[in-house]
Amino acid sequence: MLLRRISEHVRTQNWTAVALDFVIVVMGVFMGIQLGNWNDARVFAASEKSYLAELKSEIRRNNDVVRARVAMMERVVEAGRSGHAFLTSGAPCSDDCWMLTVDMFHASQVMFAPASRTVYDQLQRLDLPRSDAIKEAMSGYYGLDASIAESFEDRPMFREYVRKAIPEAVQQSLWNVCHEMIGAAERLIVDCAKRADDEMTRPALETLRANPDVAAELNYWLGMHGLWIPVFKTMVVRGEETIAAIDAELGGGR
Repeated sequence: MLLRRISEHVRTQNWTAVALDFVIVVMGVFMGIQLGNWNDARVFAASEKSYLAELKSEIRRNNDVVRARVAMMERVVEAGRSGHAFLTSGAPCSDDCWMLTVDMFHASQVMFAPASRTVYDQLQRLDLPRSDAIKEAMSGYYGLDASIAESFEDRPMFREYVRKAIPEAVQQSLWNVCHEMIGAAERLIVDCAKRADDEMTRPALETLRANPDVAAELNYWLGMHGLWIPVFKTMVVRGEETIAAIDAELGGGR
């Protein structure tokens, strides 16, 4: 219809009408482009909000695991100090050989896996979020996790000493009654039922004490926990700060 009208105006040399028709065409094209851009921007913003909501969930799950890790590490330290006191003393285990064996077993535990970062990596690829506050917060959170991962690459020698000294049957009992998995987290059970008599556990404890490297390696292991526990607690705080920044951007919690 419009093209036919333009042709008619050209044929009759009605240049004013031609000019008006041209303006109408240009404005139509411009409005079409603007509407397309507006729709793209709306879709992009909705996609960003969806990713941010997923990032909140990812960080919350990570923080749940980190909190469980801290609780486990605090038990490792408690057990390790008990074990170290035995290793550096000359006192026999007497009637607490089982509990000392539990302490040695707990002190040898390692719980670390890098934080889940699927959503974070996707946001990085998309150069999102646009908010500098969220970018800074989430980079600090995931950066802290990455920086500490390297220190977990080597398993402690103390772990090997303990696993080699304690009889396999006793280790199975320890796994069965003194340790459990809750989702992706581990829990060390302190007051677990006694499943091995002193005749089975005392020789292993004395073997560990007879090797001076065991106490030294345990001392190193406890020292590393003095680094890790505060860092992981800080990581939880950074995660909560990132969630707060996302809530501020989205206009409230979801």
